[in-house]
Amino acid sequence: MAYVCSTPSSAEVDQDSDATTLPVRLNETLGATYGFERELGGGGMSRVFVAVERRFDRRVVVKVLASELAAGVSAERFAREVKLAARLQQANIVPVFDSGQIDGLPYYTMPWIEGESLRARLDARGALPISESVAVIGDVAKALSYAHAHGVVHRDIKPENVLLSGHTAVVTDFGIAKAISLSRTLAPFETLTQVGTSLGTPAYMAPEQAMGDPATDHRADLYALGVVAYELLAGGRPFTGTTVHELVRAHVTQAPPDLAARRGDVPPALAALVMRCLEKEPAGRPQSADEVLATLERLHDVPSNGQVAAADVTAPMRRMLFPIVAVAVALVVLAVAVTLWSRRAPTPVASLDPGRVLVAAPTAADSSTRDAAAITQTAISRAIGDLQYVRLAEATVAGDPMGDEDSDAAATRTARAAGAGTVVTTRVYPLGADSTRLEMRVLDATTGDLVRAVPPIRVARSASDSAWTVALDPLLSTVAISAFPWLGPRAMPLGAPPRYAAVRELLISIASMARADSASRAATLLHGERAAELDTTFSQALLWRGALRSMLVVTNYNPTTRALFDTVIATVDPRRDRLNPVEVALYDFVAAARRGDQGSVLAAQRRLEELVPDGPLARDLPFRLLDVNRPREALALLERAKPMRGIDGKLSEPSENPLQWMARADAYHFLRDHRAERDAAAQLRRLRPDLMFSLRYQLKAAAALGDSAAVEVLLAEARTLPGGPQSNEFFGDVAMQTSQELEAHGHPAYARSVMRRAMEWFESRRPEERPWRVQLRHAIALYVTGNYPAALDTLRPVAASIGEMNPLHLGLVGRIAAARGDTAEAQRIDAQLASLGNTLIGSNTLERAFIASVLGRKDDAVALLQEAFSQGMGFNIRWRLHWLTDAKPLRGHPAFERLLEPQG
Repeated sequence: MAYVCSTPSSAEVDQDSDATTLPVRLNETLGATYGFERELGGGGMSRVFVAVERRFDRRVVVKVLASELAAGVSAERFAREVKLAARLQQANIVPVFDSGQIDGLPYYTMPWIEGESLRARLDARGALPISESVAVIGDVAKALSYAHAHGVVHRDIKPENVLLSGHTAVVTDFGIAKAISLSRTLAPFETLTQVGTSLGTPAYMAPEQAMGDPATDHRADLYALGVVAYELLAGGRPFTGTTVHELVRAHVTQAPPDLAARRGDVPPALAALVMRCLEKEPAGRPQSADEVLATLERLHDVPSNGQVAAADVTAPMRRMLFPIVAVAVALVVLAVAVTLWSRRAPTPVASLDPGRVLVAAPTAADSSTRDAAAITQTAISRAIGDLQYVRLAEATVAGDPMGDEDSDAAATRTARAAGAGTVVTTRVYPLGADSTRLEMRVLDATTGDLVRAVPPIRVARSASDSAWTVALDPLLSTVAISAFPWLGPRAMPLGAPPRYAAVRELLISIASMARADSASRAATLLHGERAAELDTTFSQALLWRGALRSMLVVTNYNPTTRALFDTVIATVDPRRDRLNPVEVALYDFVAAARRGDQGSVLAAQRRLEELVPDGPLARDLPFRLLDVNRPREALALLERAKPMRGIDGKLSEPSENPLQWMARADAYHFLRDHRAERDAAAQLRRLRPDLMFSLRYQLKAAAALGDSAAVEVLLAEARTLPGGPQSNEFFGDVAMQTSQELEAHGHPAYARSVMRRAMEWFESRRPEERPWRVQLRHAIALYVTGNYPAALDTLRPVAASIGEMNPLHLGLVGRIAAARGDTAEAQRIDAQLASLGNTLIGSNTLERAFIASVLGRKDDAVALLQEAFSQGMGFNIRWRLHWLTDAKPLRGHPAFERLLEPQG
């Protein structure tokens, strides 16, 4: 945040709903101490006010923590952490004067710095002269050197937090991000990033910080300094992106462009220093700010033209002194590093299996409870062992009395040695002569974080098995969610644990989602409904039910699904302040799906992919990216997909997942890389050789390549394969699509030959072989070939099965009317389709677009297509637009052709 003397414009002033009430409260509470002048904009995590401290008649800045952050922050803990930051007294660090709270909102004060922010200077002038850039980098490095030596990491170095006053750069907000993080009270395992506010700024965030690595240390500040230095010298950051996800991905995976290539007059030693700061691995960067300063010192004679001056006469003396100074600096750096290392969080162990659970031997408070402790361990192990996907680790922790923290640390170390990702610790206390009190904790062994401290449980020492089952219900719920490979600790609801019976149904629902057959889809919906019914306070069960249904139910007109979304939103919305970050993202996903807002659906799904990286919505993200016309991004995600852990604990390679190859083939087809498409289709067929849909993908690629020999072989195979559960998995439809693909790629005569075979197949079906799906596709084939009366006759029985107001039926009738020149009838049906509203995935809007296209209203047709895609109509339509009959009138229309261009 920059503190400047100029009066802010109206656009800079915060306009949120609290804009008028907070200044009033500040004056009422702090008016005797401060005279408030105005509010500054752009404070990020806080509201920023300029004031005069009456006692000393000096200008200060008062920063009040934003209400959405303050809701989960302990004001007392925040004040303690700010007090530590206030001890930093160095010329390049803006100090903290005071802190407190206003109606529960923590605030702190800092001096008013006259000048401008580095961001303002960069925006006004672009790249700075090299000598000026070196001076700024050096001043920031001096601030970091002092702070790191005192155990304080900034975590948010960026131009907005560097202020320029006179010829000096100073750094503001030291320790504030850490203070917010450590004073969180929402849940023991949450970090600031997990509750929706980045601990840092994505454009300047080190890879380990962006990935939430708890071992992130002072070298993250050096990475951010490297980004700032790059921007100073090149006039732009090394990575850019329109979304947080794109920026984070770039910092984690992409090599930064060479600084020397961006600006040729940068001294090689300076360019090399900046590029070292931008190394992905912390070990590859300078290991301290002092190391940065030592390199800059050798550049201190850089003139304004950027060339390094010749060495002066004192250089020999400096060379003599350098080894001595270097040894001294190394000893100081080593001491600081040892201190930092001793304080850092345990390094996560990525290979630990959350489904492997260590039940540590309970610690007995005294000798009278040792027998009860042994009984407790047996009961807990038996109960947890009944979970389908849990495997108990054999190693245990000694049960001698010890402090809670030491006990948890010992259990975590033992769990790691046993490959267990989840730990259960228990302390047993006497409670009268015949009962014991159990205090149980569930830990994430990968990070060492506490997942949940289960409320104390009282159990009779002579309790029956059924009594133990009842007593341990909260523990079972906590372990079940935390150890489930596709949820994990972050998904654990806040407040009292839900009923285990409801949790069990939810996990069955999610596990069923991983299987593609129709029975599993039905199980997903059924068990999700049961979970919500068994515990009506279990918001997450209801949210997952809505989210999974939106992924599974692809019928074009489904009021049942819309009604479910309405129920989910109405039930959960009043509880939003009690949702954890996973549940908030799920709520946003369902609400966006109900609105038909595909952009917001994608944003929520990206957030879920960050929070629950192995969950079903994370697995679905590449397919969502395809739906929003980002095939290259989808392909990149598919190509670097990591192995997924199943509920049996085994890792499965993404390359063995048929859905991945389907998505790759579709993306390659849309990108016109038909040879890569053919290879992907072959991999799909290798995995599922017996199914019609995998052969369909091979036919699509062969038709696009004009490979008639391959088409003939595949069509012959298609006649021998059984149909599938989808509406178009039979020979007639496969042949019809192949014909249309051939025509679109310049083979009209061959296309007509293949279409004749499709028509022969439809016409040879016996009545019992003509369910409504076959009749509908037959009617479409007749429409495509121009036989409109026969198409209407074939379509009439379909209406009895799916309803006359179904968009599939209405749309085809309307398109036939438009093709026959019956404009009035086509417009009447268009009005009916419009009256249906958003039918979940924009199917009625798509039908209206095709009617407009056939009527020759090209601009209307394109606008309706764009609306359908924004409502959720997916890639399965976009990639077909180049051959669909109803889109033919639009070919060559510039706005339509833009729809066929990939956006990412």
